[in-house]
Amino acid sequence: MWYVFVFLAIPLFTSSIWMMMLCIWLIVHPLIRKKPKVLARYPEVAIMVPHFNEKPEYLFQALNSIEAQDYPGQITVILADDGSTNGIQSHLTEWFKSPRKQNYKSIRFEQNNGSKGKNMDAALPNVPESVEALVVVDSDTFLEPQSVRKVVERMWQDEKCAAVCGFLVPANKQTNVWEKLQYFEHIGIYPAVKSAQDAFGFVSIMAGAFVVHRMSVIREIGGWGSWIVEDIAWTWKALASGYTTGYAPEAVAYTYAPTNPKCLFKQRRRWARGRVEAYRAAISTSPKRALFLIPFFMLYVLSLLPPTLCALPVLAVVFQQWWVFGLIGLSTFLSISMFLLYQKQLPEQLRKGARDIFRSTYYNSLFELFLWRPNVIGFCDEIFGKAKSWMTRG
Repeated sequence: MWYVFVFLAIPLFTSSIWMMMLCIWLIVHPLIRKKPKVLARYPEVAIMVPHFNEKPEYLFQALNSIEAQDYPGQITVILADDGSTNGIQSHLTEWFKSPRKQNYKSIRFEQNNGSKGKNMDAALPNVPESVEALVVVDSDTFLEPQSVRKVVERMWQDEKCAAVCGFLVPANKQTNVWEKLQYFEHIGIYPAVKSAQDAFGFVSIMAGAFVVHRMSVIREIGGWGSWIVEDIAWTWKALASGYTTGYAPEAVAYTYAPTNPKCLFKQRRRWARGRVEAYRAAISTSPKRALFLIPFFMLYVLSLLPPTLCALPVLAVVFQQWWVFGLIGLSTFLSISMFLLYQKQLPEQLRKGARDIFRSTYYNSLFELFLWRPNVIGFCDEIFGKAKSWMTRG
């Protein structure tokens, strides 16, 4: 009977080993990590803000945060309207009447391109040739004043670095369980993993809501329009092309997450599909280098296994397999430890107390149960070649 429990506990075994490795590295990493230094010369930067039927208050919150950036020199800001029908252009016209710090260029496509990646590709010719770093900021995302400077400083530490993302925090007020699930996911396991991966120059998922790209790499490997989840697929193609990726926890951005289960389900189904198309992009770029991405892909594949964590304790009591509780306790201890270790890397105002640390462990466990179904369906969508659609969260 014990071997049946071993099979059921495979996801728990794997996650415990993974978290143990991350905990060790989160202890070592701050001791050897070189903090981004002030650059002797800051590269010319452009920011692209793709948008489609965005709420005016969200878009202008994003633009006002771009206005407040402390980046040395003026930033070119390209607003790419993907055929909006909500009258946003009239709002923009009014906003542009006031004097602005940055240099703005607003583009409107008459017909919707079909996805964020295709919209960005269509807007790329408007990026000046002199631009060396292109920052993508979602239209429902706003930044801390130092954020653009911090991601650029991190990227310019390594001439082979293709992209760097910042620390993304949900801006929702956490009025329901769906907002709380996403909040604790984004401040807990996600950034802790990225922080550890950053030391190897191998951050596997860029937060597409706020990420800087090296323009020379974009010109070499192309844009984002081929994929439904453009951020992870472009990242894996860049890694398979021999480049590195990074993470800057000091570069803080806030984004509005889905507020109900239907929209959240659509988003995560699309993200799940994106992981499969990302690995395909890596293999088509370099089968040899794609081998190094197998561990990250297998962690995703393990998430497709039926969630057994809820059933395990009950079955363990019935069949007297007490070692299962030790494994659950170890996994919980490692999760809390990882959260604690990561907190030391955050700005003072974003650090969480003991209550939030325990809540993060609880909510992340619940979230894994919810994510199983969209993960499986998204995986099947890509494997069986279902027609691609953006499935916007609305």
